[in-house]
Amino acid sequence: MANSKIIKELKKEVKKIEKMIHELKTKIQKIEKEGCLSDQELNEKDKKIGTINNEIIYLNKEKFFLSQSIVSIEGTKWIKKSSFNNRQI
Repeated sequence: MANSKIIKELKKEVKKIEKMIHELKTKIQKIEKEGCLSDQELNEKDKKIGTINNEIIYLNKEKFFLSQSIVSIEGTKWIKKSSFNNRQI
C-alpha cells in the first residue's frame, strides 16, 4: 500500500519535471527567435541558452534518478511502458 503511494508521488514528480523541461525548451526557442544586433547581445543570448541547457541536463538527470527509484520499487515494467528509452544525460 505504501509502495503504491510512493510510486504515484514519484510519477507525479517525473511528470512535473517533463513539463518543466518542455517549458525550458520553449524558452530556448523564444530566445533563439529574437534578433541580435551586436556581439554583446549575441554573447548574452548564448549565455542564457547555455544556462537553460544546463538546467535541462540537470532535470533529465533528476528524471532518470526518480525513474530508477520507481523501477527499484515496481520493477522494469514502468520504464518499458514509458517513453523513457530516449533519455538524454
